[in-house]
Amino acid sequence: MSNNIAQVVKFFNLRAALLAALAVPFVGCGQTAFNVLATIQHQPNPGYAVIPPKVDILLFVDDTGSMTSAYSTIATQVPQFLSQLQSQNWDYHFASNPLTTPRNKIPQVAGSIYDSNSPGWTPPYPGAPYGGSENIISSFFRSPSTYTDFLTQAQVNTNLGGAEPGFSTIQSTLNTSIQGTGFLRPDSLLVLIVMGNGDDTSGLSLCDRGDGFMTSCSGSNPTNISTYQRAFSTVHVGSSPANPVRFYAVENLNGTSSCLGDTGPAIQSTRYSLMATALGGQSYDICSQSIGATLAGVSGNLTSTQLAYQTRYLILSGPPNLSSVVVTKYIGGNTNSSKNIPQSSSDGWTYAGYINNQGVNQLVGPTGTTAFMNNATGYAIQLHGSAMLSGNDTASVKFTPYGAANSETY
Repeated sequence: MSNNIAQVVKFFNLRAALLAALAVPFVGCGQTAFNVLATIQHQPNPGYAVIPPKVDILLFVDDTGSMTSAYSTIATQVPQFLSQLQSQNWDYHFASNPLTTPRNKIPQVAGSIYDSNSPGWTPPYPGAPYGGSENIISSFFRSPSTYTDFLTQAQVNTNLGGAEPGFSTIQSTLNTSIQGTGFLRPDSLLVLIVMGNGDDTSGLSLCDRGDGFMTSCSGSNPTNISTYQRAFSTVHVGSSPANPVRFYAVENLNGTSSCLGDTGPAIQSTRYSLMATALGGQSYDICSQSIGATLAGVSGNLTSTQLAYQTRYLILSGPPNLSSVVVTKYIGGNTNSSKNIPQSSSDGWTYAGYINNQGVNQLVGPTGTTAFMNNATGYAIQLHGSAMLSGNDTASVKFTPYGAANSETY
């Protein structure tokens, strides 16, 4: 029995020694912590897109009979003018009308390749949908090569008695003739071009100036064009300074005799020139420049714009612990120019949760119209107001995963 007792005591002594040995690390190290590491996800810059700027062009050609010799040249040069606009990346609508003869409806509207009616339709920006609210009505649409609404000698107005109600006809065309055609778009630049070798007499009293030609009577104000200027400037519903109305006068600027073969008394186009100045356009002398050169001058005077994409969603790899989220914006992509974005629905960030196939980037037009693109699915931080990324801006989001917590062992 003594041997058995000795073996039992030896066993317990060994067990105690092992337990003591196993306990040493816990005694020596004390508390051990397991910390969750934060994830940092870098967000790319939105970038830029050259969006085809919109321009709606109305051409008014003198139909008083003084420049019929130029009609065939105009019909030849206008398609080249439209081709130049296309090469300059303009999303254009084009129509024409006689200068002194209002019509109930213009019969044709030429459109660019960005109109969904075009056989060679091209999206104006990545992700643009086919079809839209600003297309030309299909029955009026013409491509530049099929547009034929040009003046002929048969359309000369011989019943005016020396009057030239150009401004009045333009106003009537804007208010009536283009309606229901899809010509005018509220977020486009409206361009009015008058081509002739006379001068406007809209709203003026006319008297014989002594040579059988009618001109404004003494006492009338031939330079008072403010009424028509206001009418042309307000034709856009919801128009803004970014989308003005421009007026171009392609006229007899110097009162040159026999301009374009006209054998009547020379007339200086004073009122048309004044309107061009008032509405930020230009004047061209049709008597000394070719029609092609003046149309090229008009297209060269127009300028396109570059719009920046804006990022509204930052996509994360998983749901975040909201209290851990830190959003940093790098202005222009410069890491030395950083700004912490606050959690706020006003110029800050909010958590949008899980989004499904929604546009991450957006393009905002001059009138506030917004197009969304670059669809994505995932957990998203939504940016608001000035916090959104624009152009070359980048950002990072630092967060710990939702549900993950630090742990401690004793």
